[in-house]
Amino acid sequence: MVFDKHSHYSMNHIKASCADETDVTTAPHNDICFIEDLCKKRKHVAYIADGIYSMGGKADIDSLLYLKSRYGLFLYLDDSHALSAFGEKGRGFIRPHFQSLDDQTLIVASLGKSFGASGGLVMFGSEKQKSLMYRYGGPSNWSQSLNSASIGAGLASIKIHQTNELPILQERLLANIQLFDSLIETEQQGTRTAIRLIPCGEAEKANIIAAQLANSGFFTSAVFFPVVPRGNAAIRVTLRADMAHETILSFCSRLMSLIEENKIDL
Repeated sequence: MVFDKHSHYSMNHIKASCADETDVTTAPHNDICFIEDLCKKRKHVAYIADGIYSMGGKADIDSLLYLKSRYGLFLYLDDSHALSAFGEKGRGFIRPHFQSLDDQTLIVASLGKSFGASGGLVMFGSEKQKSLMYRYGGPSNWSQSLNSASIGAGLASIKIHQTNELPILQERLLANIQLFDSLIETEQQGTRTAIRLIPCGEAEKANIIAAQLANSGFFTSAVFFPVVPRGNAAIRVTLRADMAHETILSFCSRLMSLIEENKIDL
């Protein structure tokens, strides 16, 4: 099993238990050559990664599909940050790249982000995969059922996904992303993902700015080690479809003034 270095902690934290049964290693972020070298040396290789990463960026899906076709690479991809926000009927970033799924692919996602409910989903390639999950997936079999409110939210979200309202919301989100990008330059600029990182350097500065933004009525997240490398602390901004342009303009103005006050060089 090879985990991308930037794969979400919800997957990374199971490395130890997986290592009890197989060899586990970590690949540099999106390093296709590293993965291909493993495929050449090992008969079976499973790659665990995100479709869209929580700190920005995306999987090199075209190259991964090449490795899957040539070497039989197994893909386990978490598309939580793209489900609903991307694709026709909210299929996300990963699923549209497949005509159909097979036994060498598993796509998982949280329903607690853009989908707007609770719980999660797994896109199976076959009934065989589903049977294996039912037999060996302990947490999925023995955890608590969703509460009534979560089920209601999920059903309501499904209805939205089946109407023309979803593409309208997706376009609103994209317009807000483009507006933000026109005001503040980030490494994520030009991508369709709703996540933007404002580098602050040290964690102390990121926490100070996040607190100052909160006092101004804007909720953001300060991210720092171990979520990101030391010295790479940042303000994590997540854009939404229901944000008014005036709100984004006001937020960006306040953010830039705080960056200047705290002597941060973008």
